[in-house]
Amino acid sequence: MTIHKNIKAFADATLNCYSIILFSNERIVGLILIIATMIEPITGVTGLLGALIGLAFSRIFRFEGWDSPSGLAGFNSLLVSLGFGYFFPFEQFSVFLFLPLLIIASVLTLLTYMTLNSIISRYLNFPSMSLSFSIVAIFLCFFYLRLGGTLLGEVRSLLVSVNWEVARYPELYFKSLGSIFFQPNIVAGLLVSIALLFTSRIGFVLSLVGYTLSYLFMTVFNNFPTGEILFPSLNLILISIAIGGVFFIPSWSSYLIALVAAITGLIIAFSFQTMLYNFDVPPFAFPYCITIFIYVYAMRLRLLNSKPYVVDFGIFHPEGNLEYYYTRIDRFYQTGTSQFFLPFSGEWAITQGNDGDHTHQQQWRFAWDFEIYDKDQSNHRNEGQHLSDFYCYGKPVLASATGYVVKVLDGIPDNPVHQINTTDNWGNYVIIQHWGTICSMYGHFKPGSIAVRQGEYITKGTRLGAVGNSGRSEVPHLHFNIQLGPEAGSPTLKAYLVNFKQKIENDQYTFIPYSIPKQDDVISPLLPESTLQDILHLKVKDEYHFKTKYNGLEKDEDWIVEVDLMGNLSLKNNFGAILYFSVYEGIFNCFSYIGKRNSALFAFSVLLSRLPYLKDKDITWTDKPPLSIFFPPYKEKSILFLKAFMPKLFSATSSHKAVDTNAKIHIESNTDVSFMKNKTRNYTGELIIDKEMGLEKLQMCLNNKVCIEVERID
Repeated sequence: MTIHKNIKAFADATLNCYSIILFSNERIVGLILIIATMIEPITGVTGLLGALIGLAFSRIFRFEGWDSPSGLAGFNSLLVSLGFGYFFPFEQFSVFLFLPLLIIASVLTLLTYMTLNSIISRYLNFPSMSLSFSIVAIFLCFFYLRLGGTLLGEVRSLLVSVNWEVARYPELYFKSLGSIFFQPNIVAGLLVSIALLFTSRIGFVLSLVGYTLSYLFMTVFNNFPTGEILFPSLNLILISIAIGGVFFIPSWSSYLIALVAAITGLIIAFSFQTMLYNFDVPPFAFPYCITIFIYVYAMRLRLLNSKPYVVDFGIFHPEGNLEYYYTRIDRFYQTGTSQFFLPFSGEWAITQGNDGDHTHQQQWRFAWDFEIYDKDQSNHRNEGQHLSDFYCYGKPVLASATGYVVKVLDGIPDNPVHQINTTDNWGNYVIIQHWGTICSMYGHFKPGSIAVRQGEYITKGTRLGAVGNSGRSEVPHLHFNIQLGPEAGSPTLKAYLVNFKQKIENDQYTFIPYSIPKQDDVISPLLPESTLQDILHLKVKDEYHFKTKYNGLEKDEDWIVEVDLMGNLSLKNNFGAILYFSVYEGIFNCFSYIGKRNSALFAFSVLLSRLPYLKDKDITWTDKPPLSIFFPPYKEKSILFLKAFMPKLFSATSSHKAVDTNAKIHIESNTDVSFMKNKTRNYTGELIIDKEMGLEKLQMCLNNKVCIEVERID
């Protein structure tokens, strides 16, 4: 059984060697690419042998286990071997020299990849990509030349040869795609384009952008032979795909950066080609590697990860990146803007917000002042003549995010009520540095209450001190802002506060995932509910049994909670449907749904795409449910492709209300699915969750007609 499993894993790794070059992990893509490389058989067989050698030695040397399906360690060996077979001058050197050199080249590339990838990943947090392939390939070319040989100048006989009358533009496009795998012919290029189209429609469009730029350059400067344009073109194709949708979230800003990067790659490619011109040695993937490194690494150094948004979650696939963005990033917080938690516990009112009338102006405009009010809208008890009369006086101040304490000022006395100190504007304060020069500042502490020291590393929620009335403060309050720099008075930055609830009236609250709260808002942190996963009955191996009625037809439906190797939780039913979810920071979230849309699991994912639970309190909230809930995979991929160029084309929005009682949670839900802002579907319904047993029953209506009714079977 183990041997069979290892053989299957090795076969998957071999296919992955090919598909990963087009930013895919699909086995069918790898199979198509293997076929494409066999159009010129000697090159194709050599490439396959090199991939097998590289993968085998990666396991022999214990870089990977035999049960690993990953082809990462072998794709550079594959590329070197394809080049080896393409350029090897059989006419001048013995065939018996071929296999030893191929083994050495594959193993050398593997070792070079492992070394470079370790160094670059560790110190620069960046993959080495196909850099090892380019280095070893150039060494091999010069090795041939030093022995007195010449590199192959003509294409060998093809397994499949066609005499199509093709215009120059598509001809060179297909030959450029084929050249990625050392198959500069139309048939191979056509197969590669099919694989690319299967992998990513966004990537396919971006490949046309990069190639077109190269073609226009060739048209203007028409003194380039066909062979010389292929390597620059393939580099520009890969640059456009990588920048436009792999290392950045696909958007118009990423496409613009991709265009600029492609121009840069064009300059680098032809510069390399000029340097190597007299030797007939191509630049291989050097222009691609250098350009990607410059643009992606430089954009990572920005103070804020704003548009174009750099991918930092390790998917590296255009549609996958876009889906992750819409289901997690855009849904949970404001992209490219600092995110901080509330710096206190309990319920506080904002007495001065951003662009406030008093002191929050000019370079200090982005700030908040917080106080505590009672039910009579008073901030103090008694007559309010003493500091201790004020509800917030002496209350703890908490770190809003993890970081290093860079500034502490203490010892400034509190002001008497309605008197201010204009000399020490912020009074006693603490400044914490989080990343880069982004800092958070907390002002007007009670003297002697500050509990942290300069240079100390603290985590979110650490007690910093107590609210006082020091500095420019008439009555006790907490001043809080995010700023650019570690000095008091540094320019403030626009920032969002996350995961809090806002009081509407009485005990009615609305959950806010991220926002800039305004003056007079009464807000409090959403305290994580540690028992939510138990309440929902969603622990691993938990099971549900339901009677599901869909359009009048009844069936039994079973659910089970599972977790995969990556820690992803999922609900699976007995009809093959899967709902991926998480319970984090006291919030239940649906991420994606796969399966038919006539089940209880589907209705559950629609009606409860999100649940921020509050014990013994009523709460409302809104959400942007994942599109995968409403559309099957083939439609979702088409929608993601369209949203890559028209972000507002499709959308889903939902509103919910939860009423908590002693034993049950009653949830009402309303979800609209829209095309070009026109509502196409409306899902409404309600769920009842028993705090001891989990989901008890639900009913969902589509366009005001009951379509799914579910009741738990004990």
